[in-house]
Amino acid sequence: MKINKKYMLSLVVLVALIILAAFFFQKYLPEFKKISEVSVKYVFILAFFTLLTIFLNALRIKMLAGFYNIKLKKREWFGLSAVTTMANYLVPFKGGTSVKAIYLKKIHNFPYTSFATTIGAVYIVSFFVYAVAGIVLTLMISAYYNKFNMAVFILLLVVFVSTASVMLFSPKLKERKNKMLNRLVTVANEWRSMRKNRKFISKMVILETSAWLVMSGRLYYAFQALNYDISFLFCLFIAILSLLSAIVGITPANLGIREAVIAFSSKLLGASLVMGAYAAALDRAIAMIFVFVLGSIFSYVLAKHK
Repeated sequence: MKINKKYMLSLVVLVALIILAAFFFQKYLPEFKKISEVSVKYVFILAFFTLLTIFLNALRIKMLAGFYNIKLKKREWFGLSAVTTMANYLVPFKGGTSVKAIYLKKIHNFPYTSFATTIGAVYIVSFFVYAVAGIVLTLMISAYYNKFNMAVFILLLVVFVSTASVMLFSPKLKERKNKMLNRLVTVANEWRSMRKNRKFISKMVILETSAWLVMSGRLYYAFQALNYDISFLFCLFIAILSLLSAIVGITPANLGIREAVIAFSSKLLGASLVMGAYAAALDRAIAMIFVFVLGSIFSYVLAKHK
């Protein structure tokens, strides 16, 4: 039986993270009990923000499909968001994305090359937004709280320069004889056409900014639920690093990696590393409940209406 190396790597990383998490939570068990004492009010607040995240992902699907003149029904664009999010919890390397690609290809004859263009566009625009916001927040936090991390600032600058370059300079490429290279050329040229549509890119920027703000709200109320007072400015910054970590995608739904980034980001800002880990764990636990409920429902709905 042949073992997929990518999935093996994902499994090894996930097991290692689970072991480290077990030692971590055992060491801070008294504090960990705070999660079970969270007020019902905060459970509903965090659930609401989770639904907002799924809804924004759904709007992104609708908008990108619309760019290619594909009109998705409400149950499709919202359902695909729920199902994809659930699938990402089950499969590493953002495997849920393939579910969306297969559905759009089978039901709407949406080419895989065009789908690849939409994925690239989301990364380029979202990372551009995160980089710009992150640079501004880094300078604000440095000015108001006298906290500055050069490594993070350089990382944000690199992301900004890289994404800004792709957004501003995308020359038209000629077709190649090689089939694989020609697919890459198609993706690059479609992106070139997409980035020239300023109205469309502006909508994407607004959408990705909204997603960042919602993630910031999720973190803020997760900290509040644990009775830890933290500046919303810090949550805005932590959310950016958390969202940027999504590019790793080794484990299902970035499990463990996202939590580690949130915990260490909290520590960088002088907040509690332990509370950062617990806030991330609380947000994850509540999100998973609603993601699997909605994902299961819409898996049936989409399958039924094929």
